[in-house]
Amino acid sequence: MAYLPMMYYSKASHLTGAFLAGLSFSQVEGVHHTFIAEAGSIMEWLLRIFFSASIGFQVPIKYFGNSAVIAWGFAFYIAVLGKLPVGFFAPKYKEKLPEDYPFNPYTRDVTIASVAMTCRGEFSFIIAAFGIGESLLDAELYSAIIFAVLLSSITSPIVLTLVLRYYNRLAAKYIEQDQLDKSLVGGRSPLYLNIQIRSTIVSGMQKSIKNCVNSLGLFVIDQRSWHPRGRDIV
Repeated sequence: MAYLPMMYYSKASHLTGAFLAGLSFSQVEGVHHTFIAEAGSIMEWLLRIFFSASIGFQVPIKYFGNSAVIAWGFAFYIAVLGKLPVGFFAPKYKEKLPEDYPFNPYTRDVTIASVAMTCRGEFSFIIAAFGIGESLLDAELYSAIIFAVLLSSITSPIVLTLVLRYYNRLAAKYIEQDQLDKSLVGGRSPLYLNIQIRSTIVSGMQKSIKNCVNSLGLFVIDQRSWHPRGRDIV
């Protein structure tokens, strides 16, 4: 609870204090899972009510018929392209790819990270509402910003889903074709391993795992993580 007065007296948003308090509280072992188990369904409905009653009611639908608002909305939407270069910070691993593998894993990681970063979250609504509340924005400019945020919130998840499906389809097709080719020529079947690792977060862990796998002559087709809260990472 100390975060709330800290953010208030430092002239920051009290919502930032609430966010930091929840973030810190969730790092206590077992707290997050207990909260989800005991209050998950209640939280889901409360989020819907408070979101619609606060941010949802701030969407100026009547201004969306204004051509100037739509034009500026698309102009602001172009700003999401500024997040695309973030994908180039995706880690690049030295790994030996099969000659006939359908895509470069680094290119896939860059594309997915870039598209995932283009979605502008609900905090943009809060900032825009603060701007119009302090008379920093007029109604049309505020409407254009909200339109751009809504557009990115809708299109970005759709594009990300299509990108993920595309690469997953290529990987699945490669596996099926590889097995078929080996069986037709009487060759040895490829070996596929499902490796699960449970650990706390350690700096450089992903790179170490990749290097270890590559040193064994293996190639990672897919990797996923669960519970990324600093505990029991799989």
